[in-house]
Amino acid sequence: MLPAGGQQRTYDFLSRHRSGDTLHVLPNYGHLDVFFGKDAAHDVFPIILGELNR
Repeated sequence: MLPAGGQQRTYDFLSRHRSGDTLHVLPNYGHLDVFFGKDAAHDVFPIILGELNR
């Protein structure tokens, strides 16, 4: 699982070059767990839909 610090550093780098991005740190979710995790439909999919509709 990528530590949240790595995600934060990537977000910080990208946000210096473009605006409007959002970072959601999801405890207990690794790389593909956000799509295939046991509770992804409940925990993650609403966040993804919200970002797509933004």
